[in-house]
Formats: sequence, structure tokens, C-alpha cells
Amino acid sequence: WLGPIRMEQGGIQVNAEYDLGPVTLTSVSAARFWEWTPRNDPDYSALNISLEGNQYDRQRQFSQEFRLASNGRRTLDWVVGLYAFHQKIPGWFINEYGRDAGEFLIAPGTAGLTPAQRRATLEGTYTYASSEPKTTSVAAFGQGVWHLTDAVDLTVGLRYTHERKYGFYEQVRGGGSPLATLTPAQIALRNAYTPIYARYDLDRSWGDLSGTASLSGKLGEDALVYVTYARGQKSGGLNFATLPLSPDGAPLLDLAVVSPEKVDNYEVGLKSEWFDRRLTANFSAFLTDVSNYQST
Repeated sequence: WLGPIRMEQGGIQVNAEYDLGPVTLTSVSAARFWEWTPRNDPDYSALNISLEGNQYDRQRQFSQEFRLASNGRRTLDWVVGLYAFHQKIPGWFINEYGRDAGEFLIAPGTAGLTPAQRRATLEGTYTYASSEPKTTSVAAFGQGVWHLTDAVDLTVGLRYTHERKYGFYEQVRGGGSPLATLTPAQIALRNAYTPIYARYDLDRSWGDLSGTASLSGKLGEDALVYVTYARGQKSGGLNFATLPLSPDGAPLLDLAVVSPEKVDNYEVGLKSEWFDRRLTANFSAFLTDVSNYQST
């Protein structure tokens, strides 16, 4: 515990290898969890404005990888494998107003309301939002190093990843004085401070072929030159949060989907050691081209 905030995390990983002579079979199994339980006073004051305004999360993830790799040094060294990953992050957001919320948040004179009416507008009201994003990812990959000569290597790797993200979001309101005791102006103000979002579900999948190719050569014992190309992709994202609403009150789901981010990287460089390896000098020039950059 740290004050009113509690965070717990942990995990386990199990690695297993089986030497089959010319090849080695490797298994990597892992599980992790993260739990976030805040209990803050959101208005940071002695006033009773906000009783609750926190996001609670419970994250779980599992992964499994199998690799088959050649042993020793051959003309062609290689590794192939399969990978699977699943994650879910159920979350709950609670926002509850206290007895001072109406008088503090609603300006005096608004809609001709008295201080008592302003207080009754928000006291005891709350919004409750729940969401559960999930991710399932599977991939197949392989990489080979072809020793063209004792001094020149060609490395080529490919990976295909299929990723699915899905889940839901919903926000409801409740609590407070009965609506029958409120004026239309009070009801309008309450609705503005405690918006609701009808449940929406999202389900998107992306497939990507990424890879790398690198040619390297030794210039004697203490220098290496290389040229590399690599392409990668970060899968798209889904926004399970309070989206903007259309005029009829429906969430604008098109704004909830983030396109995949793609990166192409080109690099050429030199790695060297001098003066009986007392000086290391490395140089590189690179160009990274990013499209659909993802940012909060």
C-alpha cells in the first residue's frame, strides 16, 4: 500500500530446452498480471466535491513461444518458431459527487437556481463506466544467417503476425435526488455532469508481414561493415473510452479505430576497434520512414 493507492504486479516464466543433436527445441511460457486500485480524493481539497473519481484496472496476459534452432556453426544457421499471446484488461471508472459539488461546480445564478437547488442537482450522483479490451496475437517467424564466406554473412528474417483486438465500453449514471423533485434546468445540468454512453462493441483484426535483411563483412579482425533493411508494424488500436457523440447521442465509432503504424528502416554502418582494442569506434547512418504514427 502507498497511501490510498494499491498496485500489485507479478508473473512467472518457464523456459525449457531439449537438445536434439543437430537442433535445439526451446519453449518459453509466461504469465503476468497487474492490478491498479486507487482510492484518491479527486478534488484535492477539504470540500466534499468528489467522493470518487478513479479508474480500477485488472490486467492479465499469457504468452507461449516455441523455437527450433540449428546447433553449432554451419553454412546456414537458422531458427524458426511460433508465438501466441493473449491479454485482457477489464477496467472500471467511478465518478461520484458529494454534497458540495453542486455549489462548487455550478456557478451562482445559473438558471436562477438557489444554492440548495444547485446542491441537490449533483449531490449523490455518479457515473459508472466499464470496459474490457482484449488482444489475441499469433505469429510465425524464421531467420537464417548464410555464411557466404568466412568474412561475409547474409541475414534474412521474416515474421507474419495476425492480431485481433476486441472488447466493449459502456457508461451509465445513477444516484442523487429523485428526478420528480428536480426542475428541468436541474435535470439538464445533472445530465451534463453525468453523461451516459450506450454500450458499444469493437472488433478489428490486422495481419502483417515484417522482416529484415542484412549484409555484413569483416575488414580484418577488428572492423565490420554492414548494410541493413528492416520493416516492422505496430498493430492498430481501439479506443474504449468516452468518444465524441453524434447529434443523436451515438458514439462516433470511426474515431475509435487507430490505423496500424508501419516503419521502414535503412541503415549502413561500421563497427571497429583500434590500438589493440583500446578504442572502439562505431559509425552509422540511417533513415527511418514511419507512416500512420501512433500517439496519445
